[in-house]
Amino acid sequence: MIIDKDLADSTTLPQLGGLTAHPLGGAEIGKATDLYGRVQGYQGLYVMDASLFPGNVGGANPSLTVAALAERNIAQIIAQGG
Repeated sequence: MIIDKDLADSTTLPQLGGLTAHPLGGAEIGKATDLYGRVQGYQGLYVMDASLFPGNVGGANPSLTVAALAERNIAQIIAQGG
């Protein structure tokens, strides 16, 4: 793997042993957002992706977990009137 030092920043992860890390998190549910993905302090802004997870999800592809969490969050937000 060749990394252009001009483009690299502190979030760039090198490829190790044929594996590439894909960390989750960044807008953790219950910290940056409420329990339904509403960003604290910003009305009408929601997070509905894997950045809600505080860490990994057991090494499995999280796409179904992300979809289930987003569906749960949207249903609650709609039920509460938006």
